[in-house]
Amino acid sequence: MSPDWPAPPHFDVVFVTGAAPRAQALAERLSAAGAAVRWCREAAEASAHAGAAVVVELTQLAGEPGELPAWLDAWRAACGGPLLVLGTGADEAREFALAAAAGTSDFLAAQEPLELGVERVRAALARHAALAASRRSFDAGQLVGAEDICGMLRAAAERSQCSGSALGVLCFDLDPVRQLMGSLPVAQAEAWLVRLGERLRNACRSVDRLARLRSARESDSVSRTSRGEFVLVLEGRFDEARLLAVSRRLAAVVREPLDVGGHTLAASCYVGVALWSADAPAEELLEHARAAAFAARRAGLGASVFFDAALKERAVARAELESALRGALERGEFELHYQPRMCVASGRTLGFEALLRWNLQGRGMVSPADFIPIAEETGLIVPLGRWVLGEACAQAARWQAQGFEPTHMAVNLSPLQFRDPRLFADVEGALRRSQLDPRWLELELTESSLMHDVDAVSAALQRFKALGITISIDDFGTGYSSLAYLRRLPIDALKIDRSFLREVTREPDDASIATAIVLLAKCLRLRVVAEGVETPGQLAFLRILKCDEAQGYLFARPAPASECERWLTRAGQAPLERSAAA
Repeated sequence: MSPDWPAPPHFDVVFVTGAAPRAQALAERLSAAGAAVRWCREAAEASAHAGAAVVVELTQLAGEPGELPAWLDAWRAACGGPLLVLGTGADEAREFALAAAAGTSDFLAAQEPLELGVERVRAALARHAALAASRRSFDAGQLVGAEDICGMLRAAAERSQCSGSALGVLCFDLDPVRQLMGSLPVAQAEAWLVRLGERLRNACRSVDRLARLRSARESDSVSRTSRGEFVLVLEGRFDEARLLAVSRRLAAVVREPLDVGGHTLAASCYVGVALWSADAPAEELLEHARAAAFAARRAGLGASVFFDAALKERAVARAELESALRGALERGEFELHYQPRMCVASGRTLGFEALLRWNLQGRGMVSPADFIPIAEETGLIVPLGRWVLGEACAQAARWQAQGFEPTHMAVNLSPLQFRDPRLFADVEGALRRSQLDPRWLELELTESSLMHDVDAVSAALQRFKALGITISIDDFGTGYSSLAYLRRLPIDALKIDRSFLREVTREPDDASIATAIVLLAKCLRLRVVAEGVETPGQLAFLRILKCDEAQGYLFARPAPASECERWLTRAGQAPLERSAAA
């Protein structure tokens, strides 16, 4: 099918070649069709011809995919027109891959008729003119909603059907934005994201459209400023292999360090890739790309994943899980399990950590690894966290009322929940309703929650400390803590992440890291809690370091409150005699 694009506003073509016979022949055909043809001896000279279609021979892109010439970046920044590559016919598959990695607008195969080459150049210019106008409303630093992108995808699908070109979407999910920007004020964090979007924009073709996806929670200023999800829409002549090559090239661009306000941050990202099929609604492309990005995150650092049938099944399952999650609290499907925290020296139970569990009707227990990320993404983690606070405080008070020796009750706060302005009132309400003495409540926060704005965070924590509540940093060592900030925050304990303990008896490096964390905590006069203790060897190692507390499967798995009561009784911490007498 002949491309059905409107005539471009201008028909300027620049050849950067050694005047090979095929290039000469194509230039003559273009001139006959009304094009203004110019010749450049060096690729860098093409930058002077803004908006023109630039045709280069394959030798100008010498190297393997990913090893691109330096002139490309300068040309993209200065010229901004479509880039087309003349193939030699020697190895078309390799040539196509090289052209794809360079982000070209089209590939002119050696065996194609010259008339088709003329139409490809004309169509590339027309696409550039039509789509550049559309792109202006999708600036890289602008937050746009999913509905805006879906509308754009529907229009792009109509053009693709007319022209026979392909339509693809890349979703760049930065890892993890809240941690990467934890040490920056909100304004600088937003500036960093905008600058990163501009860098990504400059690495794309001028006809590609890039936007930053706005959170569905439009009133949530925290989510709006910390959203790190970019969406790129591409139209042209490409397939799955080319899209994946483009995604890897752009991911490398994202990973380059970027300085904002004296802070140098290096992002990593996971890329989801989706290709439109004419038998599917175009708006599904966005969700497909996001589902692929989620799969890429699970696959590992820097991965690019293409959406396929298997992913579609998982995406449907995830959508169903999200739908069920929205009503689970009202249906009473959540429950708390508790894992004991033990004194390393004496073996006594010092407290419990409250852990959320979901018993989905008709399915049974759902793994927290499956539903917690959905709850955080949708904002449901805030009401869930509020419920956990209330239930955990009530359970701790019940145990004390039954005569059990008072122990700490640790409750995890998500980053989003910690930034909720209603949090302090929620904590006060939970303590008031349960009549639990605040000194027995411990709030566990991640490093990324605490490192956002040290002055504001310190003030918020001081309010909790004034009530008598204990504060600890969870999963310490996995985030981006600044020791200077750590010194200024009113915290009581550090919890060593389980990943540092797994191999302490076999890997000297892991043992050194765990030792350093314990020594750091001791120097700052903080208690140390080790998570994920599973073997006697790990416990012996912690005793040598004089670690304060430990929890893990070596002692007990998380269990309902009734089983924890039996645990306390077996451990010699049965209800006191005065309770029995009462």
